[in-house]
This record gives sequence, structure tokens and C-alpha cells, in this order.
Amino acid sequence: IKYTKDHPVAGGLTVSRYLNLPFERFPQYVEFLQAVKALTAAGARASDSEEYGMPAASSRSTSATLEAAIQAMEEGLRCVTVATNEFARQNELVSLQAQFMGYVDLYAPDRCLVKEGVLTKIYLDGSKRKPQERYTHLLSDALLYSNTLMGPYKYKLAKIHGLHLVAAAVPVPEDPTMFDLTKAAGEGETIRFQAPDKATAIEWMDAINAHTT
Repeated sequence: IKYTKDHPVAGGLTVSRYLNLPFERFPQYVEFLQAVKALTAAGARASDSEEYGMPAASSRSTSATLEAAIQAMEEGLRCVTVATNEFARQNELVSLQAQFMGYVDLYAPDRCLVKEGVLTKIYLDGSKRKPQERYTHLLSDALLYSNTLMGPYKYKLAKIHGLHLVAAAVPVPEDPTMFDLTKAAGEGETIRFQAPDKATAIEWMDAINAHTT
């Protein structure tokens, strides 16, 4: 495999890259068939004027066959897109999971990474603990915040919250850079975060509220 990759004829592409080429060309196949169909339809109109020898009925039959082929190719393209997106989703979670010190199981069906960035965790209820910066990952069904590390791992998980336990992310009236995660009834205390600025806080609230259940 290494020899063939380095061979000039291979163009420096890997085996996996060559395997992907037919799928990457699906849109070109669809465009080609659409162009052929358009020319076939033009031929059918011309044959009605007796400018071409192909019977109009035969040309219309060919157009129907081409339309069926186009629909089949578009469905194939849709399936390839879905599979590609699913692979990317799984790979993103696996890659993220590997960045945590210790075992953190992030994989779950339909889970995806929505947003990430640094937020400051604000402690409420008279706590004397100082606000602490946390690297925060918003998944489609959970929010986790972590300590950043130096060394082979990037993060150490501090807490993970299931979004099904969150009622909403709401702004703090006295400070627009802060927002609270209000918990669903009976699910514990409110959690407060501070973003670098108001616009970032709004982005986080919108992203969280789009995925709360």
C-alpha cells in the first residue's frame, strides 16, 4: 500500500481517499444526468418539428428513464451524506473523549457536540468559593465543564449535567454576561455561568435552550 501511494500514478492519494472518490462525485453524476435529460427533452421538441430522426415518443421514454436515474442518484447522495455526517459525529465524540484524563464515556446514539468554549462558573447560595474558569462543552443532551490541564490530556471533568434536567437557560438581570441554568422541578440548585460578554452569553443561552427537553 505504501509503495502504491508513493507511485506517481497514484498522485499521492491514500487507498481510503480513492475509495471515497466515487461518493464525492455523486453531485457531478446528478448534474451530468440532468444535462443529458435537458438535451433529450430538446431533442424531443425538435423531433416533433421533424428536424431529427428520433421519434418524440421514444425521446420522452428516455427522459422518464433519465428522471428515474436522477432520483436514484439523489437518494444515493442523500444516503452518503447521512452516513458521512454520522461518521463525522462519532469521530468527533471519540476524539473529544480521548482528550479527558481518566475514563469519560461520551458516546451515545444521536449525541453530537454543539458548542464549546470557556465560561466562568459562579458559585451561589453564599458560597465562599471564588469564581472559576471552566472549559465547557455543550452536547446535544448534556453540558459538561472541566478543568484545563497541561500535559498529554487537555481536560479533567468537573461536572456533567443532563439537559433533560434543565428547564431553561435564563439571563441574570443585574449582569447580562451571566446566565442561570434553571433546573427542572425537584432537580436541584440553579447553576450560574458568566461569559466574556453579553453576545457570547446570548449565544450560549440560545444553544442550550435549543436542546433542552
